[in-house]
Amino acid sequence: VVFPETVVLVAQDISNSAEQYLWSSEGQLLATTTVPTQEIAPSKTATYFVTLVDTNGCKALDSVLVRVNRELYVPNVFSPNGDGKNDRFKVYGFGVVSIEVKIWDRLGQLVYETTDQDEIVETALDENSVKGWDGKYKGKELGQESYIWSVKGKLTTGEDVKVTGGKNSGSVIIMN
Repeated sequence: VVFPETVVLVAQDISNSAEQYLWSSEGQLLATTTVPTQEIAPSKTATYFVTLVDTNGCKALDSVLVRVNRELYVPNVFSPNGDGKNDRFKVYGFGVVSIEVKIWDRLGQLVYETTDQDEIVETALDENSVKGWDGKYKGKELGQESYIWSVKGKLTTGEDVKVTGGKNSGSVIIMN
């Protein structure tokens, strides 16, 4: 699951005699239901348990590990050509409370920098909620080449941000 998505847990009652479903995680009872489903919105990786109780008081227990991906995704190419598709460089993810993004050209000159997550971190499904970097430096369009980026920051959990692939730096190509 990618934070902050929800997921529906489904218990299978092969005896068809369950009257109650007790849903729990980390020693806490989350819900008692009469249906075999429970929607959760996990913020971290955890094991979820369901206990089925039948008409005779007999119990059956099962569990599932729900892994929560809290990594950011950084693309390796964008095309600021004004066609409305992939025109801006953005960092994609959820739960970011602070961020520092820097981009350098091949000669090591800093061409873009921001600490404003509302400018660079895309969280919306329509991919148009933040401005992002337009591929310009001092108002001039940069050439089609590779640029180096780095990302640092914190998540709502207090963890350092992590980029998919395990590195917090990489390269992006501007395609005109």
